Amino acid sequence: LWATASQYFKDCPYPIGIWVLQGNVKITNAKKLLQFPESCVASAVAVNLWRDNLTPQIPDEILTDWKNVIVEHVDDDHVLESVFGEYPDVAFQWISTKLEGITNGTRPFWFGSKHDRAMPMAISKLTREQRCELINKMPRTSSVAELIRTLVGRDLELFLVLLSREELEGGRLDPLRLDYDFGPRAENMVHEFDEGWLKM
Repeated sequence: LWATASQYFKDCPYPIGIWVLQGNVKITNAKKLLQFPESCVASAVAVNLWRDNLTPQIPDEILTDWKNVIVEHVDDDHVLESVFGEYPDVAFQWISTKLEGITNGTRPFWFGSKHDRAMPMAISKLTREQRCELINKMPRTSSVAELIRTLVGRDLELFLVLLSREELEGGRLDPLRLDYDFGPRAENMVHEFDEGWLKM
């Protein structure tokens, strides 16, 4: 029965998502749906599994598959914001995966205002070591300018790591810009040269 029905799943991700949201899908079937080759189906299941949890907690049996789908296929700003707040490892892997896609040319991506809720949350959950690792993965493209600024912030040590990436050329100076695209404009606009900026 599953084999017969599954050939039609790709045509109805929305009702499948609602079925998941209503708690009508068993964990064993949810796992199969998270592993479904059509990303629209897998992402609908992952998002609605998350929305179904009033106290966010994904069952251990499907946690790894669920995280993989969030990283690879989910793009909703509000969903990602709440997921990143609960699972910092997903935040790191999501950013890392996007950078890898940009670098190898398989997934164009622009770090900008489309994720002005998710990105500040993600970056707030990163350790300094993770920020450093992401800086060292940074490709030379304007699409990562906002990410560079928010990763470095006013951290002089991270700025020095960025400066060591000579192949990034002018992109290494992005943290010195006084305007940011992530988050509400009024919150991120710097109106004076603060002490951290001057040290950099």
